[in-house]
Amino acid sequence: MAKLVFTPRQAAAELGVSGAALRRAAAGYEVVFGMLERDARGGRLFTGEALDRLRLALKAVHAGQVASVETALTLIRDDSTLPQIQPLTRSGGERTDLEAVTAELLAALHLAQAHNAELHLEVKTLREHLGSLIAAMQGMTADQHEMKRQLEALASHAAASHGTIHGLPGVVRDAVNETLSADRLRVALHSAQAEPRRSWLARLLRRSGA
Repeated sequence: MAKLVFTPRQAAAELGVSGAALRRAAAGYEVVFGMLERDARGGRLFTGEALDRLRLALKAVHAGQVASVETALTLIRDDSTLPQIQPLTRSGGERTDLEAVTAELLAALHLAQAHNAELHLEVKTLREHLGSLIAAMQGMTADQHEMKRQLEALASHAAASHGTIHGLPGVVRDAVNETLSADRLRVALHSAQAEPRRSWLARLLRRSGA
């Protein structure tokens, strides 16, 4: 009767491990028990006995009883008892300390979350305020361009109506610079809307005469 052997793929499936894990375990097995049988291409063949030994060794490693498969296999070979895992017990004081630390960490986490929410709210408020400032600045720029356009149109009208007046371009330029200054912009805009068109022309003419 032919002896039952397992290929590496079959052995890995039987043990529930990957091919790489089986190769490492098989290398340790050969150190302890000697070389495994090989097929025609040199691949390892695992007997049922070898699989039983490897199963026990892997279980001992996973349970933390030994540090390596080779150590477990050595104990199995020598009929030694595998070390038993001592259950981890904690005293009442240790449990109380752990509970206190856990509560402290949770409180710190909640505080950090609340602080983070406040920061998000502050950033949102700052963004809204910045948007309002930008909109106001854009509005002032539009008012400046409109005032400049009105003054230039007034100067053109004065030149067309009364001919070339000495010093008029300089007067217009000075009036534009004065009107578009940051401190006088709103006053100038109010005056431009409140006074009639003829009063602007009269003022420009008086300046040119001076």
